[in-house]
Amino acid sequence: MLISDKVTDFIAIEEYIRYDKIEVHNVNIHRKRYFMTTFKSITFEDRDILEKYLNMAKHRACDYSIGNLILWQKTYETSYIVVENFLIIKFSHGKDVYFSYPIGQGNTKPAIDWIMDYCKEANVDFTMNIVEPDMFEEMEKLYPGEFEI
Repeated sequence: MLISDKVTDFIAIEEYIRYDKIEVHNVNIHRKRYFMTTFKSITFEDRDILEKYLNMAKHRACDYSIGNLILWQKTYETSYIVVENFLIIKFSHGKDVYFSYPIGQGNTKPAIDWIMDYCKEANVDFTMNIVEPDMFEEMEKLYPGEFEI
C-alpha cells in the first residue's frame, strides 16, 4: 500500500495483529529501491519524464531523441524504466535486446547493477548501445576488466 499517490520513495508495509478483541495496526515504512518496477513502452504521453532525464544526458545521439524513441517504438520495442533516479531505455529487435547507458545524475553503479540483474533474470545478454569512451571508462572503474567494446 502506498502512503500517498504522490509519494514514490516509500512504501508502507502494514501488519495487523489481533490480541483478543483489540486490533493493533502497525505500519512500517521502508525506502523503495526503485522508482518503477517494470519497463513501460514509450509513448507520446511519456515525453515529460523522458525529457527530464534526456536533458541530463552528457552526450547527444539520435537514439536519445524523444521523437525517435516514439517513432521507432514499434520497430525496436523501445521501453523505459527509472531506476535509482536513472533513466534506462531498453531496445528489442527480434532476439536482440540492448540497453542505454543509465541517464541521470549521481552514482550509476546501482542502475547498472539493476540492468545486470534484470538481464540475468530475463535470461538475456547484458548489452549496452552507444557507449561513449567516457562511459566505458566509468564502466572499467566500476567493473575492472569485465566488459569490452
